[in-house]
Amino acid sequence: MPLVPLPPSSSSRGQGSGRSQRKPSGGHRIIFVSASDDHHDEEWLSALRQAVSTEYGQIDPSAAVPEIDVAHVTDHWAEIEKAAGAGGCPLFLIRLDDGKLISAHYHLIDLLVERRLPAIFLSEARPSCAGTLLAEGHVICSPTDQPSLLAARIRALLTRQKCVDRLGSELKLALRYHSGLNGAMVKLQEELQIAAMIQRQLLPASLPELDDVRMGVLFRPCSTVSGDIYDAFALDDHRLGFIVADAVGHGVPAALMTIDISRCLKSALDRNQFEPGKILERLNSDLAMHREFDGRFATAICGVIDTDTHVVRLAGAGHPPPVVLHPDGSVRAIETTGGLLGVFPDETYPEVSVELKDRERLLVYTDGFEMAFPEAVAEGCIPEVRSPSTRYLSRFSTLFHPDTPLKMALEHLADSLDEQAGSLNQADDLTAFCIASS
Repeated sequence: MPLVPLPPSSSSRGQGSGRSQRKPSGGHRIIFVSASDDHHDEEWLSALRQAVSTEYGQIDPSAAVPEIDVAHVTDHWAEIEKAAGAGGCPLFLIRLDDGKLISAHYHLIDLLVERRLPAIFLSEARPSCAGTLLAEGHVICSPTDQPSLLAARIRALLTRQKCVDRLGSELKLALRYHSGLNGAMVKLQEELQIAAMIQRQLLPASLPELDDVRMGVLFRPCSTVSGDIYDAFALDDHRLGFIVADAVGHGVPAALMTIDISRCLKSALDRNQFEPGKILERLNSDLAMHREFDGRFATAICGVIDTDTHVVRLAGAGHPPPVVLHPDGSVRAIETTGGLLGVFPDETYPEVSVELKDRERLLVYTDGFEMAFPEAVAEGCIPEVRSPSTRYLSRFSTLFHPDTPLKMALEHLADSLDEQAGSLNQADDLTAFCIASS
């Protein structure tokens, strides 16, 4: 079965013609695919060959457009691709009987789609899958069309094929890069999960209880790892110590700093002489000493509560002020004056004291709550960029009413956060640490 090339590309005029020749490059081949038991019209193919010659230039007079039965195309596929050679492609003229397709046609169409090869379907009736064929860039025309018109379509498809092949190569390259990036992202996600598991191990497995004092916490990172950290521990028979810290930023850099905070806290912790201000001073000194680059700062609240007197001593390092929630729904902020951790090694952290009266609760929270309850917008309107607000304070006073058990109050807070617009794309880490006395 000889496979016939189109004439080689040339910028010269065709011999014997008075028109400039427009030729696609490469060793393209035209293959006529007939239906089973159908034989092409030699006169028609001869006219087509002459029309193609007019489009491309001179053709060997002995050349003929090869005919292959559609049932045997796959048997000759390797030969077809080999004959096309580098820079060329086969173009298929596929004859359909009254628009009917058999299984061999569908198999051939799959091959054409897979290899992005051009084809012209010759059918007097509209094929049942015409929409699919046209969507794949093929051409459908009548076998009674003038050979010169068909030859022009052939030239257009083969001219277009160079762009199709280039785009196909670029697509393969993009898919290869995508596969590599996807593998790297999967590996990164696995490593982040391990980092998150390690970070969770820095948090207390449970919070201590002593006499009538109870502690509870809501901890909600905005990503796999968190820039928030907290801890609580019994110091002796009547004192409980606690700390809530928030590394500036969020994500991996902030999470790495929480590991430094946890490490420094262990070295700074003196359970016998637990003074919140001194703890923060030692923590600040260690962080400032080991800071490897600028921008690694943190805020914190450190405190100790005497369960006999319900007096809480607090020291703060640039952290949002803790609030005392009164039974009547009012909220009182406890201001602290210390600076950020990790900035100035000689920073001091003065202490303040507050007595929790009957049914009052102390809440220490991180600054993520400032954007956790955005302003309501009218239905159908697009919410503006989130900006800090104090709406969270009213939520705290409502949800942490003393008649509501502490665990249930934290669950209600979590539910309230879930109801907010944009809660699936949380802006910052959230930690709410509450101390209640009955």
